[in-house]
Amino acid sequence: MTCIYGEDRIDHTTRILELLSQDNVIAVFPSNVSREVVAKAGHKLDFDNSIILPHITLEEVYAERNPSFHGSDDITVAFIGTPAHLKGWDVFWDLAKRYDPEGTLKFLVFSTKPPVPGNYRWVPVHTTAEAPRAMIDALESHNVDIVIIWPGWAETFSLTTCEAIAGGAYIVTNSWSGNVAQLVKMHSRGTVLNSHSELLDFLSSDSLLDAVEFIRTMRSKSRIIIENSMLTYEVVGK
Repeated sequence: MTCIYGEDRIDHTTRILELLSQDNVIAVFPSNVSREVVAKAGHKLDFDNSIILPHITLEEVYAERNPSFHGSDDITVAFIGTPAHLKGWDVFWDLAKRYDPEGTLKFLVFSTKPPVPGNYRWVPVHTTAEAPRAMIDALESHNVDIVIIWPGWAETFSLTTCEAIAGGAYIVTNSWSGNVAQLVKMHSRGTVLNSHSELLDFLSSDSLLDAVEFIRTMRSKSRIIIENSMLTYEVVGK
């Protein structure tokens, strides 16, 4: 009802619903959350035979690693991906400005383009077909402890969350983040908070220290392996 394409958008939606209402349609979703989003839209579509096919699967592999991997006593808190409002950039920017640059908390931003100046250091990262692990490798090389993923909507999958988990980081997200929260719970690699005030409390309490100790211990004895799906080719090939 708010789309700038007006009547064209209404016609487009009608054609999509007609397609999805056909008897021989099998819907493929990247997560249970994405299926729930469509189901709650009220279109009365039958997805009983739908398939959940994640874009990425994560597997934990146990292997002793160098115990000095985390370097200093500083705690690194990062934002990864596009610095956009709906991706939680404003929340991260506000957090960073509250802390002394010379203090224990060090804020980093991992993105392709530099964000507006602030109380953080920018680390240029550009993931491509030739360098699919660019973000993961960057997080590992900078020993990132905490990644704040605070979207304004329910993410239907979240590649950045998978990258952050594979990069050895502890995820802090909100309860309305959709599949971000689900991935955090599934892999026990973070915490899900209910408000901005809870986020502020987390960063200024022993909960932060406990999270850092936990994730550094996990990084010292295991790593997460990523496996990319073939997307709909996996379904067509069956």
